[in-house]
Amino acid sequence: MKNATERFNKKFLEIEHFKKHSQIMPFVGKSWGKTGKLLVIGESHYLDDNDENASKRKNKWIWKNWYDITSEDLTETQLGWTSTAKMINEAITKDEYHLGWGIWRNIKNAILKTGFNPDANNTSKILRFIAFMNFFQRPALETGETISHDEKDIRIANETLNEVVGIIKPDYLFFVSSKAWEEFDNEVLLNEKVIGHSCHPTSPWWNIESAKYTKPNRKEKIKGEESFQYFVKKNKIFE
Repeated sequence: MKNATERFNKKFLEIEHFKKHSQIMPFVGKSWGKTGKLLVIGESHYLDDNDENASKRKNKWIWKNWYDITSEDLTETQLGWTSTAKMINEAITKDEYHLGWGIWRNIKNAILKTGFNPDANNTSKILRFIAFMNFFQRPALETGETISHDEKDIRIANETLNEVVGIIKPDYLFFVSSKAWEEFDNEVLLNEKVIGHSCHPTSPWWNIESAKYTKPNRKEKIKGEESFQYFVKKNKIFE
């Protein structure tokens, strides 16, 4: 993949979950490390409920048995919809975003508005400077819906995130998911990294003020996009 580095892949494949689902390994941009090392953490992938090769019953079986099966058990569509690095690489290459890829388009646009633009001919190349992974390692069952999770999902999510952080060693972590933010184990990471949080970039709250997100002192409310931009600018990540 020309927009992603693969120098961490060998270590990623030592992580227990990625041994079964290597397609869900994080995207680490080709230019990772040339600026402040930012890991953006989303919520989850989701299964395509319009998959012609998998009935809804089959999708539900895949979802229920996700941690016991491997990527070889997935249809081509299910594999494609959970292939993190492959999807982001394609978005950068084509500089366009399919339905369901709005999260990366809105992250790109938010960074662009801070003044960082390494390639005016393809603004999506901004994403080559970040790393991205989803917190929950099991996809949501319904297309576009938030994940219904249990204690096992939370445990595996935290274990996997902790191992990824240990491998790529980011300077900054920013959660673009309130659900992920609420469930991550801050006792493991919070005292070691600079961490922030906002809503999901495709949520209406990305453009609506809330008191929940990372914001300047004495500012009562901030929009999700503004929270992400504030975090980027305050920490001079792309300077």
